[in-house]
Amino acid sequence: MKQFPGPTCCSMAVVELARRHCWKNFYFEPLDTNKRILRHQTNYRGVDYLGETWPPKDWYPVPPQVGRSTEEWILAYLSDDVEESSAARSAIMCLGKEAIPGLAMELDHPDLNHRMKAAQIIESLNLYERDPVDDSTAERVREVYLESPELFGKAPEKGRGSILDPVLPE
Repeated sequence: MKQFPGPTCCSMAVVELARRHCWKNFYFEPLDTNKRILRHQTNYRGVDYLGETWPPKDWYPVPPQVGRSTEEWILAYLSDDVEESSAARSAIMCLGKEAIPGLAMELDHPDLNHRMKAAQIIESLNLYERDPVDDSTAERVREVYLESPELFGKAPEKGRGSILDPVLPE
């Protein structure tokens, strides 16, 4: 188990001691927790060591993408509903390169804002996954960016492995 805020580790005996004596303000998570899920999961509060049920039913956070298909998450991300779009972004980031083919199809949508959102998350996935984007998709993202760079939001710094590097100003 890991204690917050740093990489301090402890044995299960410490977790059970904290439970037995009702120690508060501890945060435990299994060391083998998928960090991608943690990074995008906003409601995970660690192992419920003070809960009624012991051992807890859920040691690990529920991945945010559970419950919908990749296509449904993409449509939710591209919607105008800010809350739904935000939740969908987390799910798509956890899906990783699995979501790129569906997002790449959205780069041809007639609405520029729609294309821009798809291009932004493909760029984020590219940086996060370390080059999962094929050359034709990368070129299409660059084209969308060049259509209206001010809509794209903050572009990454040149030289950080961005698919936008060839079109970013020096």
